[in-house]
This record gives sequence, C-alpha cells and structure tokens, in this order.
Amino acid sequence: MKDVMINIRTKVSPDKILFCEADINYTRIYYQDRMEIIAVTLKDVEKRLDSQYFYRIHKSYLVNIQYVMPNDFSREILMPNQRSITVSRRRMSLFKKMLKHKHLIMA
Repeated sequence: MKDVMINIRTKVSPDKILFCEADINYTRIYYQDRMEIIAVTLKDVEKRLDSQYFYRIHKSYLVNIQYVMPNDFSREILMPNQRSITVSRRRMSLFKKMLKHKHLIMA
C-alpha cells in the first residue's frame, strides 16, 4: 500500500498500522513497535484509509484486518501487540462476514 497523508504534517504507511483508537479530537495510531498521536479525528483517518483493509469495529476503534489474529471469535479480537479490543454488537455480524471473506476465520 502507498503512504497516505492524514493531515498536512502526518504521512502514514497503512500496511504498518495495526489499529487506530479515538481519543476525543485526536487519534492514537498503533504500530507493531510504537504509537503516535495525531490531531485528527478517527472519522477523518477512516476516510483516508482503504476500507478494503480497515474496518471500524467500534466507535472508538478502526482495525487493519490484515493484523487481526485468528481466534474462536467471541466479541474480543487480539492484535499482534497483545492488545485485546471489543467489537461492538452492532458491527459484529458484518465484521465476521468480512473476515470470512478474507479467510481469517473458519466458517
């Protein structure tokens, strides 16, 4: 994936992002080895990232589905940095379908 300009000063490599977390008018972007905070809302970050790879699992979280670790699939997902994130009930069904389509979970 090509780098994406999130705002005037921030350029990110989407393929290196594990997930993004909302923090009022800021967004925390988590990578494998670090985290950065940018002064952009999660909604604006979501608009700039490819929806083929990123999915809003909760009002506060946007995950890179390439990094979702397979599990028995309750509403908790585990990311490579050992962070556990809850998928909202409302978004669970579509998220499961997306993961099945990407062959990340068993039928």
